[in-house]
Amino acid sequence: MTPRDVPVVAEIESESFPCPWPAEQFSECLRFPMFVCLAAFLEGHIVGYTIGMCEEEGTMHILDLATAIECRRRGCARALLHRLFDEARSRGIRTAYLEVRTRNAPARALYADEGFTQVEFLPNNYPTPPDDGLRLAVALCP
Repeated sequence: MTPRDVPVVAEIESESFPCPWPAEQFSECLRFPMFVCLAAFLEGHIVGYTIGMCEEEGTMHILDLATAIECRRRGCARALLHRLFDEARSRGIRTAYLEVRTRNAPARALYADEGFTQVEFLPNNYPTPPDDGLRLAVALCP
């Protein structure tokens, strides 16, 4: 992902989440090396993105992952996760975690298929619309 990708990434974010990140937040992540910002392209157009933040002690927090509506259920999110995992491993990351809405069945199915397991229940984690959350984690073996 580059600064010129931010407007399209922000558009995908807006169509994907009820409380989207502002474009400035994506730009800010691009400024710091602790963030891994990846975009997926199809025929030269951005169709998805993910952002992970490298934390201390070999952990990555996956902050954001979304694909364009017309590209969902085609393996784009899975491919982005795999690229993010590869980059994380290259930085010595051993564990990744994320939060997901309890009602987001497609995302939860993807994460389960990729080996994530629930490590914490997060009551009332999402204000709009109200929903509980789950913290999921996965080991990144070489």
